Amino acid sequence: MLSEVVTNAVLHGGVGVDAELIIDVVSDEHAVTFTVHDRGSGFLRPMLDQPQRDRGYGLFILDQLAHRWGVRRTPGGACVWFEALVDGGLGGRS
Repeated sequence: MLSEVVTNAVLHGGVGVDAELIIDVVSDEHAVTFTVHDRGSGFLRPMLDQPQRDRGYGLFILDQLAHRWGVRRTPGGACVWFEALVDGGLGGRS
């Protein structure tokens, strides 16, 4: 999931392949939260029901595997975050 979010930031976040990204990882006994920060313009959370034929599955995969995820603008950029449950469970998304 992390590689999909990083790839998305590079390809679609408006930062380019030489840009610096910051990756935060925070965990507790229930979940691990990953946040990828970039200085790009960000994007709106897309509709995930129509990936393109040979690409466009990154956020669809994230949506299927992450417990929760989201996109938010930050001062000077944007970030995508997602949460993975420690026990690996997929149910109970909110």
